[in-house]
Amino acid sequence: MSDQLGALQEAVATLTAENAALKAENEALKDEIARLKGLPPRPKFKLRPSGMPTNAVLRADPIIVTVADACATQRAEEDRPVLRLSAETRYAAKSWKHERRVVARIEARTMGMDIRTVVTSLTAPGPENLYEVYYCARGNAENLIKLHKSQLSSDRTSCRSANANQMRLILHTAAYWLMWRVQQAIRKKAALATAEFATMRVRLLKIAARVIETSTRIRVAFASACPDADLFRTIANALKPAPHSRRGGAAEHSNPVRKTCKPVDPPR
Repeated sequence: MSDQLGALQEAVATLTAENAALKAENEALKDEIARLKGLPPRPKFKLRPSGMPTNAVLRADPIIVTVADACATQRAEEDRPVLRLSAETRYAAKSWKHERRVVARIEARTMGMDIRTVVTSLTAPGPENLYEVYYCARGNAENLIKLHKSQLSSDRTSCRSANANQMRLILHTAAYWLMWRVQQAIRKKAALATAEFATMRVRLLKIAARVIETSTRIRVAFASACPDADLFRTIANALKPAPHSRRGGAAEHSNPVRKTCKPVDPPR
């Protein structure tokens, strides 16, 4: 059984290398087509870290294996649910001309080991800083684009006029900023602090309430069994404008209506 598993892993590694070679050949053909059309060539290197699947060679790397064993042992000794460590090694696929820097994020859990690798040409930051700051920030940016496109439907630009499509995109972007601002106003320990926009729309927007509007304020009355009433109060307090201060530094009265007014002479 172990021999069959090893043969299968070697076959997967071979197919992965062949796929990388085909991608490189495809990129070379794109460069040739761009050259024939008189277009500028694409850059030949990447400055940002890029994730890559962990293959059999990286899983058997002695540096990664040593750190993974130490991570699992330390997690068990300290009885932690999760423990994360980082490692750094050098790796070269068959289609690469030279070795490249590979950073491994090793995470030991109660359910097992999770290892993710990142290949990069950056040399300055350490492995943990590179993964947490650079690579995870790139992933967060992609998640925000996904929220803008899929959950706010910003890809619905089917108008015949380009100006109309641009206007629709501006409206979708305004909705994105409103949802993002509401999300930032939620406390970090709250249940919806890391929720996606679709969940926030169902929990915070599509909800029944009674709105009472007067000349001085707007009151929103929720049902007595509303589970997010306290969250609404927290968001409202976080989003309300700061009071303006007078010359002496005291805050103005919250009521925008003036108590006195100067009499006006009737027209003659």
